[in-house]
Amino acid sequence: MDVSAGGESGVAMMCAGKNSPMRAFTLLEIMVVIVIAAIIGGVALALSGDSDSTAALAGARIVLQDLEFAQSEAICRRSPITVTFNVGAGSYTVSDGVGAITNPVTHQAYVVNLAEESGGAAHLSGASFGAGSAVSFNASGEPVLPGTDTPISSGSGVTVSCGSAVRSVTITPVVGKITAN
Repeated sequence: MDVSAGGESGVAMMCAGKNSPMRAFTLLEIMVVIVIAAIIGGVALALSGDSDSTAALAGARIVLQDLEFAQSEAICRRSPITVTFNVGAGSYTVSDGVGAITNPVTHQAYVVNLAEESGGAAHLSGASFGAGSAVSFNASGEPVLPGTDTPISSGSGVTVSCGSAVRSVTITPVVGKITAN
């Protein structure tokens, strides 16, 4: 109804004079609004979550994808590709026997600063492959110690942190399965 033309809506009736019957919200209408508000609040809370943990996991996934790229590149080239981590600098380099390979996305040397790649959120906090902070993938994609045919040790991988949250990227010796958790 058009309030300006003398019609009355629910809001207008609440404000009407004392001769008009008062309208109010029913219990059902109030309950529906409360349920909708609770659902919206729950979704918002789930989306906010633990931002440090989310950032650390995002950083770990960046490292995982670069390790998988290095592994695939070694298989394609049929020659070793090495990923060398510099934890102090927060970066790593993907290289062949000559030097850093070209990143197919940026067309520059494949040097990654994790803090820059993650928007300043995630940082390298450790890298260990048994005998140093580098891993090579041979022509079969097997993770080995650089310059050798010796498989990396069990539990080898990289740790990524953000605040108090720490995530790991692990590489399974011999088979070369790479996981982030």
